[in-house]
Amino acid sequence: MLLLKTVIKKFRSSSSFNVASYILLLFILTRLVLVFAGLISRNIFSDTYNNWYEWKYTKVQWLDLWSVWDSAWYLNVAEKGYSPTPADLPKVCCGQANTAFFPLYPMSVRILGNLTGSFYNSALLISNISLLLSGIFLYKLVLLDYKKDVAKDSVLFMFLFPTGFVLSGIFSESMFLLLTILSFYFAKKNKWFFSGISGFLLSLVRPTGVFCLLPIAYIYLKQNRFKLNINVLSLLFYPAGLLLFCVYLYKLTGNPFAFSHSEWGARLSNPFTVLYELLTVSDATLVLGLFTILELLLLLYTYLKSLHIEYLMLSLIVVLLPLINGIQIAIGIPRMSSAVFPLFLALALTSKNPGVKKILAVVLISVQVTFMMFWSVGVLII
Repeated sequence: MLLLKTVIKKFRSSSSFNVASYILLLFILTRLVLVFAGLISRNIFSDTYNNWYEWKYTKVQWLDLWSVWDSAWYLNVAEKGYSPTPADLPKVCCGQANTAFFPLYPMSVRILGNLTGSFYNSALLISNISLLLSGIFLYKLVLLDYKKDVAKDSVLFMFLFPTGFVLSGIFSESMFLLLTILSFYFAKKNKWFFSGISGFLLSLVRPTGVFCLLPIAYIYLKQNRFKLNINVLSLLFYPAGLLLFCVYLYKLTGNPFAFSHSEWGARLSNPFTVLYELLTVSDATLVLGLFTILELLLLLYTYLKSLHIEYLMLSLIVVLLPLINGIQIAIGIPRMSSAVFPLFLALALTSKNPGVKKILAVVLISVQVTFMMFWSVGVLII
C-alpha cells in the first residue's frame, strides 16, 4: 500500500500528465494488490474456501479469484443461452432461471468467447477493458464541470472504492459503469443521439439502466430551458433496450417480465424496514447496512449543496431500488455501488485537503483489500 501511495503521488505530480498512463498504472497496481490479497486469503482460510460451493472454471488460481457468486450465471447465459427452465448449475435452488440476468454482458462474452475459444477469459477481458475505458471517460466527464485535480482524484477513488474489485470480476458492473458514464458524458456534450444509444445499451445491462432516463431527462431540460426540440426523441432509446428484452422473454417464456423472479428473493418492501434488517440480521449484513448508510450520507452531503442534482438522482436510483426489493436484493448494494460514478466524484470533492485525501485513500484501499479477502472465500456476499 505504501508503494501504491508513493508511485501515484509521484505520477500525479508529473508536469506531463497522461490520463491513459495514469489509469493503466492505477489498474495494474490495484489489481496486483487485490490478487495478492485474494490468494493469501484462500491460503489462510483454506478450510472455509474448500467447503464453499463456489463455481470453479479455471485451475489458474489468480484468475479463479474473479468468478464468484453470480459469475456462473453470466457464463451460463454466454455458453448456453437463455432457458425458461431452472439452470443446470450446482446448488441452484427454488426454480432459479438465468432469465434474471440481462443480456448485453453475457452476449458480449458469447460473441468474444466464440472467437477466442474461452468464455471465461473473454468475460474477464470485457470486464477489465470496460473498467479501463470507464476511467478514461470518467476523467473526461468530470473535466466538463471541475478542474483537472478533481477529475484525477475521481479516477483514483474509482479504483480505491471499497467494492472496486468487483469491476474486474465476471459481473456486469464494469459495463454498467462505462455505459452510465457515456450516457452522461454525451448528454452534457449535447450529443443526444450518442447518449440515447448509450442508454439503449445500458438498459440491456441491468434493469436499473432504464431509470437512468430520469437524471438524463433532467439534464436535457436544463440544457433546453425546459423546452422541447427534436433531440427529445433520443430519450426514447433508454427504455427501448428493456422493451426489446421483454419481447424476447415473452417469446421464450410467455412472460415479458421473466427477469423479475420471486425465486431470487425480490419482494416489494419498505426501504426503512430493509435497512433495519441489514443492520440487525447478522454481522455480515451489519457491515453492508453501515456501508449503505455511509454512502447515502456522502451523496446527500455532496450533491444537495451542488448544482448537479442529476448525480444525486442517479445514485439514489441505484441505491434505493434494491432497498424496496427486499433484503435479498439489498445485500447487493455495495456491489452495485461500485458502478455509481457520482460516488467517486463525491469522494474527490470532499477530500480536497491533501491530508484528508491521504487518510481517505489509505482507509479505502484497506477496506477494499479486507473485503476482497472475505469475498474470495465466500464469507462476504455482495
